[in-house]
Amino acid sequence: MLKIVILIFVIVIINIALVSGENCPYPLKYREKGGLYVESEDFHNVDYTHGYVYASGSKNETNCLLPCPGPIYKEEHLSKLSYLSKISGTICFVSSAIILKVSSPILNKPPFNKQTLSKMFLALGIFCFTLTDVFYFAVGEKLICPSKHKYARQSDIGCGITGVLFQYGSLSAIFWWFSLVLDLFLRSKKIGCSANIEKYNAIAIQVISIFLTFIPFARYGYGYYVSGITCWILDEIDTMFFFWIPYIIFLSLGSIFIIFIAIYIYRISKEQKVNERKGLVSILVKQYLSIIFIWIQFLLLLGFCGTISLNMDQYNEKMGKYIDCLIEKSDNRLCNLETIPFELEFSVLFFLRFIGFEILILFTILVPNQTLEIIRSNKTIRKIFRISKHSDNFYRFRDNEHELSGNINSNKLVLK
Repeated sequence: MLKIVILIFVIVIINIALVSGENCPYPLKYREKGGLYVESEDFHNVDYTHGYVYASGSKNETNCLLPCPGPIYKEEHLSKLSYLSKISGTICFVSSAIILKVSSPILNKPPFNKQTLSKMFLALGIFCFTLTDVFYFAVGEKLICPSKHKYARQSDIGCGITGVLFQYGSLSAIFWWFSLVLDLFLRSKKIGCSANIEKYNAIAIQVISIFLTFIPFARYGYGYYVSGITCWILDEIDTMFFFWIPYIIFLSLGSIFIIFIAIYIYRISKEQKVNERKGLVSILVKQYLSIIFIWIQFLLLLGFCGTISLNMDQYNEKMGKYIDCLIEKSDNRLCNLETIPFELEFSVLFFLRFIGFEILILFTILVPNQTLEIIRSNKTIRKIFRISKHSDNFYRFRDNEHELSGNINSNKLVLK
């Protein structure tokens, strides 16, 4: 009888200790109140700014820290996501770097126009946000998790740099994609822009991108979170104002112009004679497809994040039950957490990380005239592939393209 009483007493003491957070079940870890930084009732929030995220269940508030990376996925799933980011991100990075190399007026002297400028800065944006994957490839998990139970913050140099690169690159990409869409629409309507307008447009886009990137940085707002894929803006309100609102505005405007362009292509194809229709529509569709594929990627990201936001309460509830289970059960293997579907995040991450490779293919194959002009003007490429600057094949192909452009001009289109 005495042994039973002692056993019950020990179990009660252990449960009280677990609930109070003085002993934390795996994979959680106990942290003294306020850590090294503060002795106040608001220590959870203060420690959060230093990268410590406390586990809070639906029934229990604890001093137990969540592991980093967060327990959103199983170890094998995290390994697959990490491998995907490193490999596909590096491919995307190299692809965007190639576009920058062959189209930059700083590195060489290609035929320069507004489309070339937009493509160059679009590639620069993709180059920046995929550079974060290259950092992750080089540094490893320490980039986002300095220790097993500490999440990286802006004060961690690697996290601060990758957060800024990801924010600037993502915004710059959507802005310059919209510039490509608008340029195609204006040229289809034969509405020209002066060189000064194009210059001010480029400056405005860069200033807006830098401004929306710098404000969260000034607010010490970059870091890695439980459900994150890289260091980015932590605060939900800041994320909404400095990223999602501009993103949705430009994506919506671009979508409207895409519809107008599609209607115009259909109308022109119906108005042309049979022998003229094929060449005319071909040039229109090539440039149209080059922006449509990127548009699909941006819509995919918006749809994924929208789905996460709509189900966030459900995910938080599951997380709370998971924490309660860890505290109440003696074996953590009895507790399972199912939140964001792994297959969904893997698919979205795959397509987004390959956007750089896609624009390399699209801008090379779908707009061959501009590609050949760039190749002819780039000494490095000519030397590698032994392409003559005065190649007859090049000029024969270019003349055919110009002939088609002439057909378009006769229908009040300016597409070169």
